[in-house]
Amino acid sequence: SSLLNTIDVNEVNPKIDFYPNPFVTDLIIQNDGGFQDLKLKLYNSVGQMVREVGNLNGQKIILKRENLANGLYLLQVFEKRELLKSSKILITD
Repeated sequence: SSLLNTIDVNEVNPKIDFYPNPFVTDLIIQNDGGFQDLKLKLYNSVGQMVREVGNLNGQKIILKRENLANGLYLLQVFEKRELLKSSKILITD
């Protein structure tokens, strides 16, 4: 049943890896169980949201640096609107 699935998802804290960290061009977000309806929010050191990406699926998500300045960022990973993990990410040149 769908209720059982919801309970299972909430009880399992998926192992999410971010690498490489620090990164220069691409950050890989990986979960062996795979992601469904993933959303990423990236905040700069003063707390401004600088990137939001949604509707991501699969075991490996690649976050492109694009025009982001080097420095420290906070990355939040949401799945189905639930915060799965927050992590500090460092972007370097």
